[in-house]
Amino acid sequence: MSHAADNQAQTPVRRRAGFGWLAGLLWVLLGLTAIATAFAATTACGLSIPGLPSAIDFCPPPDEGPDDRERQLVQLEVREEALRQRLDSLQLTLADAPYCPMPERDEPIQTAEVPPPPEEPEEEVVEEVEEPVEVVEEPVEEIEEPVEIVEVPVEPVEPPPGMVMVPPQAPTAPPRPAPPPEPVVVAEVTPPPAPPQPQPQPVASPPPPQPEPPPPQPVVAPPPPEPLEACPPPPSDEVILVLDTSSSMEWPFALDPGFEARLWQTAFDRSSQGRRQFQAMLEEMERMPGADRIDVARQSLIQLVNNAPGDIDLGLVIFNQCGRTAPGRTYGPGQRPSLISRIRNAGTDDSTALGEALGVARSMIQGGRTPEEPVNLVLVSDGRDSCGADPCSIARALKAEFPYLYIHVIALTSQVEPLRCVANATGGELIMPQNAAALAAALRRASGQSDLPEHCQ
Repeated sequence: MSHAADNQAQTPVRRRAGFGWLAGLLWVLLGLTAIATAFAATTACGLSIPGLPSAIDFCPPPDEGPDDRERQLVQLEVREEALRQRLDSLQLTLADAPYCPMPERDEPIQTAEVPPPPEEPEEEVVEEVEEPVEVVEEPVEEIEEPVEIVEVPVEPVEPPPGMVMVPPQAPTAPPRPAPPPEPVVVAEVTPPPAPPQPQPQPVASPPPPQPEPPPPQPVVAPPPPEPLEACPPPPSDEVILVLDTSSSMEWPFALDPGFEARLWQTAFDRSSQGRRQFQAMLEEMERMPGADRIDVARQSLIQLVNNAPGDIDLGLVIFNQCGRTAPGRTYGPGQRPSLISRIRNAGTDDSTALGEALGVARSMIQGGRTPEEPVNLVLVSDGRDSCGADPCSIARALKAEFPYLYIHVIALTSQVEPLRCVANATGGELIMPQNAAALAAALRRASGQSDLPEHCQ
């Protein structure tokens, strides 16, 4: 029993000792595998298992050297040059090929709208054709009708300069893709017009307001030409001087016109108050500065005689008191000193016998009846006739008898109305000098001794 037991106890121990060598062998194999793996890692850049991707890849790719990159660049340049030569050959071939235009259709073909292919969707080109539609004021019902789609043939377009048309490929080449459908022009058919409706009569719209014309520019008239100077009396070989020596000629030459008007008003007032007022005004006038009228007249007449031409006769009539006018006298060129003496010694007195003096001058006139013998009568006075005569009537009578007689009045007063008619009746001039120089010039003009303007010659 003990041996059997011992044998049974020893049997499993023996089995364990039998599998021990297997374990040692396994460990040996694992060691060899590790050694092989390490060797592979040191000699290779990766470890791969058949049927599986690389399991281990720990080696970096080798760097390409400069020679490899240059070699690749040269290969690329060679390929590029070959492609360029091929492209030039294709362009020459295409340029030599004849151009085949698309056939033209005589009539448009009605076709249904072709949807674009799903691979390359393209937008249809639709041209809307507008037709004139009569516009009416009333609303028009819209009638929906099917629309015919008309395909309009497309005109062939020649390639612009510089563009190369690609010829069809050789039969050996793969088939060209189908060209996209031609654009279809859809013409929209205008619905038929509605039945004619009674159109309202058009209301004529008022014409647009015309713009107001600009206001006319004021026409600026050119300034009127300066009036020509009146022609002086014609030169005459016969001149008669008629000098007024009434008491009023002793008044100041530059007497105020207003004062003179009041003085004449009081001179004809016969009342005692009027006489006193007149006397007071005379006394006031005597105190006024300036030369008297008679003094200025004497000096101007003497100057006229001295400057008169040597081939004319000068007559002289001096008047003052009524009925006492002395006969006139004509002085030749050699008698002028006597004429000057009489003018210088002429005294003053009351009254003004103007009409009587014109009658005396009539007896002295030698010519005056023809244009070749004009007569200039120069009257120097400051007042109206105080002896009851009518100087205007006498002047008209003288003009009727002597058509070429001219009476020129030198008025030394502002009260000229009684003297104006004498000058007007005979076609003479009325001159009102304002100073001694103007009086001398007036005497030369009235006697016909002033220079004639060009338009009067």
